[in-house]
Amino acid sequence: EVSGNFDNLQLYYWYKFKGNYNSLNGEFVQAMRMYKLAEEKFKHSELPEIQQADLQYTMAVTHSKLRNTLETIDYAEKAIDIFQKEYNFVRCAQCHIVLGISYRRIKMYEKAIKHYNLAKHLGELNKSKQVIQLTNQNLGYLYSTIGDTKEAIKFFIEVIKDEEVQVSGRLM
Repeated sequence: EVSGNFDNLQLYYWYKFKGNYNSLNGEFVQAMRMYKLAEEKFKHSELPEIQQADLQYTMAVTHSKLRNTLETIDYAEKAIDIFQKEYNFVRCAQCHIVLGISYRRIKMYEKAIKHYNLAKHLGELNKSKQVIQLTNQNLGYLYSTIGDTKEAIKFFIEVIKDEEVQVSGRLM
């Protein structure tokens, strides 16, 4: 009811959080609409650049859910540039995973592998089991897609034998 009285900063957060809510509910088209409005409001705010990177990463993931591969790559690359400047390597790794997924979808397998390996390396540097195992899972899926079952199994076994990975992740 009061959103009509919000300034640009408040509108930015309003749209971003509405987008997050829509995304959690699987309403990705509506989420993207909200993120686009937030992106427009960001231009007229005094927020730090890291906030922009967070929005761009979120938009990359949402574009990925909508299978908009070129937009996914564009937003993930914008986000990674900022995260690199901020030395936020876990967020860089997350961007590399999104890029790997996108390149796999358009059958640019070598580029996908490169991004996955960068993500895994960053995950290892930061001791982020979540990043490492998500990368192993995606590498397994990629190798399975291209018919290299031995290599795929190698990565899937890495996920399965890690007892810190939730059972749902190991089953997947």
